[in-house]
Parts: sequence; C-alpha cells; structure tokens
Amino acid sequence: MAEEDICGGIQIDLSSAARSLAEGGFRDTPSCDHDCSYCPSAYSRNPNIGPRSFLSVEIVDQAIRTTATGIRLACGLGTIEVNLFGTPEMHPQLPEIIENTKRQKHRVTVTMTGRTATTKPSFFEQILEAQPDRIALSCDDFVNTTQQKSHEAVIAARYISNTVPILFNVVLHPDSISKAPEIVQDLQHHFPYARINAYPDQAGFMSKPSPFSNGLERQLDKTIDWLMSQNINVAYFKKYRQAGPEFFHCWEPGAARYQQIASAPQDYIYDDPDCRQAFLNCYWNRDTVGSRIPLSQMRPEDVARRITEGVAVDHSNPNTCRGCAMPRLAITRIYE
Repeated sequence: MAEEDICGGIQIDLSSAARSLAEGGFRDTPSCDHDCSYCPSAYSRNPNIGPRSFLSVEIVDQAIRTTATGIRLACGLGTIEVNLFGTPEMHPQLPEIIENTKRQKHRVTVTMTGRTATTKPSFFEQILEAQPDRIALSCDDFVNTTQQKSHEAVIAARYISNTVPILFNVVLHPDSISKAPEIVQDLQHHFPYARINAYPDQAGFMSKPSPFSNGLERQLDKTIDWLMSQNINVAYFKKYRQAGPEFFHCWEPGAARYQQIASAPQDYIYDDPDCRQAFLNCYWNRDTVGSRIPLSQMRPEDVARRITEGVAVDHSNPNTCRGCAMPRLAITRIYE
C-alpha cells in the first residue's frame, strides 16, 4: 500500500476510560500512563478514573468499518490509513485489533509511547507480530517533563530495529524548542531508516492562546526553517506559515476526510461503563464537532454526509475549537 494511494484516514482513541462521577454515572475521559505537561490525556489532568472499560474489539471493528466506508463514499476509492491512537498499548486486545483492521485492507499506524517495550516485552512482541504498517513513537524532549517517554521511545525503536517502519513524533513545545534540532539530528543518526514527524505544540483546539508567546515565536521560526532545510514535513510547514496554527477546520464541508473516533461528548453520561460506545468526535476537544449518535447506530451514508456537508459549530461557546494544525498521519498529504 503506497502512501500516494491514501484517500483518507481514521484516528481512533483506544485508551479512553470511564471516570466515575460524584453525582452518579460515568463519563468518558482520556487516559494515559504518562504526564506530559502539554497533553490533555496527562494522568494528572484526569483524576477519578475508575476501572478501565475499553471499547470492545467488536465495537472498534464496526466503528472503523462504518467510518472507512463513509470516507470512501465521500472522497472516492483509495487506501484508508487507520491510526490506533491515544495510548493504544493499554488496550489488552491491541494485537487482535491490528489484525482485524489489516483484514479490512487498511494501512495501520500504531501511535504509542514505547513503555510496553520495557514493562511488557512479550505483549510488545505480539504487537509487532500483528504487523502494523508503522509504529509512531513520541520523542519530544530528553530533559524536561517528557524525558521518560522519549527514553522509552528510543528503547522501543531499538527493539523494533527495521522490522516495522518507525516514525518519531517530535512535538515542538516551549521547553524543547531550542533543543529540537539536536534531538532530530540524534534520531536521524541512530535511526536513519525512521521518519521524523515534527510539529509545533498548539492550543487553539482547547480555545487557549499559542504556547509560543513571550518572544518564543522567533525561536520557533528558526527551528521550522531548519526542519524544512532537512526536508521534514515541508508541505505541512508551508501551510502552517501561510495560514497560521489554526488553519485546519475539520467542521467545514469536505475538510474531514481524516475522521476521528473518540470519546462521547462531555455531557454524555453512562449508567454502566461496560456499555461505552464509539463516537465521531475530536480527541482533543469534545465540545465542537462531537456526534451524539454512537457509530453503532450510524450508516456509512451518515458519515459521508457529515464529511460533504460539514458539521454545525456553535462559535458562541467559549470552549469551541478555533482550529488546529495537527499533522494527520497520512504524513501531511492532507495539507498538499
């Protein structure tokens, strides 16, 4: 499956969990075993998580199948890239989900932290044996809050070697921006067969100002210049500079050929965490484009209509997303 054949993509959060509420019931919430300062899934931001009730394999399989068919109805034939996202290695049936998704003839990327390579090496081996098309590892910083995750990414990459294509996600955040070129050069030196996906930290999708204020814009510009000189995400950075860090509006007609499957809307309450469902929603902001209809109750035609007609957005809500520039893992082809 060549990347040039990709017509759209799906990102599905496999690690969302059920948070128990004081007033009773459960609400979906992101979960992770790391605590990165810039991430909405950091465990310090998501307290009171009860027993994890991950989406069943059957719900995941059906959600991907319905969404992929809808994308093809809206956008034409071609390969769908499925990004198993969140902290998918927390899902005990991840190898089976990879195999099921491959049987649907999709290109599979697993975006993970790498911790499993050190804590559960036999399970990590099962993930590799399921033959994903790519493993994406987070490797942002070796000094500050994400240093443990970065060290784990390097260990996992050495374990993988060149058996599965590797991509390093390098988030440029205020603590790491000055060291980013050194990090990228080291990764290129030690893992010449890996691909680098570097992109700026952002907060527009959380209705917050850019983290690159107080004079950091110039440092970010210099780093972007250097990354482009290394032929890293050139099309993406050109678009970023042309239209700003909030240029992608997934709610606009035709924009969302990269669909996200995530948690239920913020005000959606479950009586039983075992009854959790998959929804078309944003991983980062559930107040803007979230569907209230579970994918188990949607048809591919409903998904296609959502793409072609767009989604109504309440711009009077202060929590509404202003837009983002998250690089979709069809390796930014969506921006070309």
